[in-house]
Amino acid sequence: MKKCILLWTFLLLGMHILHAKVLTLSEAENIAISTGFEARRKYYEEQVKEWEKREVLSGYLPKIDYNINFTRFDDSTVQNANIAFDMLENSPMLQGVDFKSSKMYKNSLTNEISLSQPLYNGGIEISAIKIAYIMKKAFKLQQEESRQGDIFNTRKAYFDALAAIERTKVVKQSLGWTKQNLHNANTKYAAGSIPKTDLLQWEAEVLQKESEVLEAKAFEEFLIMSLLQAIGIPPAENSSLLSLQEFDLFENWYKKGLIDTDDSIASNYQLQSIKLYTQVAEVNKRIAIGAFLPKLNAFCTYSRDNGWEHFNLEKMFDKSDYIIQKPKNVTAGLTLTVPLFHGFKNSIGYKKSNYEYLKIMTEEKKVESQLRVNLKRIALFYKASYQGAKAAKKQQELMERQLDIMQKRYNGGLVNQSQLLEVSLGASQTRINYIQKLFECLLYEAEYLKTIGKLEVTQ
Repeated sequence: MKKCILLWTFLLLGMHILHAKVLTLSEAENIAISTGFEARRKYYEEQVKEWEKREVLSGYLPKIDYNINFTRFDDSTVQNANIAFDMLENSPMLQGVDFKSSKMYKNSLTNEISLSQPLYNGGIEISAIKIAYIMKKAFKLQQEESRQGDIFNTRKAYFDALAAIERTKVVKQSLGWTKQNLHNANTKYAAGSIPKTDLLQWEAEVLQKESEVLEAKAFEEFLIMSLLQAIGIPPAENSSLLSLQEFDLFENWYKKGLIDTDDSIASNYQLQSIKLYTQVAEVNKRIAIGAFLPKLNAFCTYSRDNGWEHFNLEKMFDKSDYIIQKPKNVTAGLTLTVPLFHGFKNSIGYKKSNYEYLKIMTEEKKVESQLRVNLKRIALFYKASYQGAKAAKKQQELMERQLDIMQKRYNGGLVNQSQLLEVSLGASQTRINYIQKLFECLLYEAEYLKTIGKLEVTQ
């Protein structure tokens, strides 16, 4: 039922996205963590872990079995087994004693119900149950880490796609500017104020810019399809018509300033899950110790045999005297096993589990150290990228003013065409650089929040 609901939700969201035309960052992240490929895989993996836990729990429950056995002996075997009973039946002193239930019969049917219950096996069952609970908890942490990873990957894909869209706008704007200068060049050339080479240069620039627009559009469409793939929606034919949020919204996000970067890695989900695996290794040591301890188990068996001389399928379960019913057998008791010597297997198992525990503890310390260094790296580069975006914005504004000035001076014949084109190229590059720096800063912010385990869907 849950699988059907999940599938229908996925289909409806996909149809909504491809027809809504505008995909917000919040929508993309919500889709990724609810119906994305990784989210669906994690859902099924969670179900596997849940049933694994129940499987371990079932190991401590009683076991009940029913057995039915049909046996047919040859005549000589039956005769040899019943010689003593035949002699006793013919003895005058034992006249009237019924030996039928004790004799062997050619055909025999045995019904048996057995019950076994583990009582104490050196704490192995309890330890196994504890491990199952710890593993389920560790999986929950890994699932949350994966969820935040989905948010981060979606945000990165969204930023990449939006940066490509903005780059296309810059190239189109540059194409429009070049076409306007070509139009002016045609007028000036007709008036004889510029040489033919200037006109040819503007024509070549227009062709070059048109090529750059086509390339930028292709890259933009590819990154939008990559975004849809990241959130688990197969690209459709009309996916190229999908648009994203305006760049101004993310500029306002940036202008809110730096977030606090004084947090620790204590809340990192990867570190928390590794600490749980260290607990599992410690419990495994207890299981290894349990191999040295005695084991106590209870059992109970109820059985009954039916025997008859001549095989008749129709009368196998007949309650008449035709079938000889032997007495009921009930057996119950306890089994105590004390391990004395198993070829050093138990001591070797303990040594192995102890070194496994020490290895995982070392791995935990290593990961903790790496996460601390990584968190510091992210914080430093986050602050640097914030200043870098601010500087890139100033550089862009400066180049835009210079281009405006150079355009006026070119129109007045004070500078040549090469100087104007050089400033134009610089203006386009600084705009693209600013876009990249801004998204780089916001992505560092997301990476920092992910590292401290606090990355959430964009509001």
